[in-house]
Amino acid sequence: MVLRDCGSSNGTRLLCKGTPRPLAQEQVSASDQVQFGDATISVADLLAAAQQKLNGTKAPPQKLSAVPEPAGSKATKLVRCGCGTIKPINQPCPECRQ
Repeated sequence: MVLRDCGSSNGTRLLCKGTPRPLAQEQVSASDQVQFGDATISVADLLAAAQQKLNGTKAPPQKLSAVPEPAGSKATKLVRCGCGTIKPINQPCPECRQ
């Protein structure tokens, strides 16, 4: 998958060995992690959310593996809710309100 920052105000960064670096346009793999502003998410979760949106389905509840934060990071960790929506950790889901 190719990920491109289209001039976002907060920037897009690819985490390489725990160190974020600016991303303009780059091929990424499911095992990579990206930061959008203060939010960090795995590419695998982004791909799953995109597929669900295309299919018009919600993911069944599942346990997600933790996305390690880079040392000294103040990024907001994103997780997938049981309904399939990606949301900030420890906040209610905007889709199902859980």
